[in-house]
Amino acid sequence: MRTHDYTLTVTWTGNRGAGTSGPDTYDRGHVIAAAGKPDLPGTMVEHPDEAGEFTEVVLHPTVTVAEPAMAARAESLHARAHAKCFIARSVAFPVHHRPTVVTA
Repeated sequence: MRTHDYTLTVTWTGNRGAGTSGPDTYDRGHVIAAAGKPDLPGTMVEHPDEAGEFTEVVLHPTVTVAEPAMAARAESLHARAHAKCFIARSVAFPVHHRPTVVTA
């Protein structure tokens, strides 16, 4: 078995001026980014008791192929890739793939 490590940058955007001095003094907004990777939009539900969980994430991979004739095959391979997706297999919410295929 191989192990992979990933580094993400999380930028908190919710400081209203008082930091985290109380549960009502800040927003939960933040931005997560991995260098060189596409955005990873997700939806989180926050409950009245302030607990919450993500309900979905959408992956937007971009695949570059050498010639236009390869685009249809690249798109069809994403269904197979989704079945082995390490993110989808690691979390308790749906992970959707919406790939973009471009020609070099």
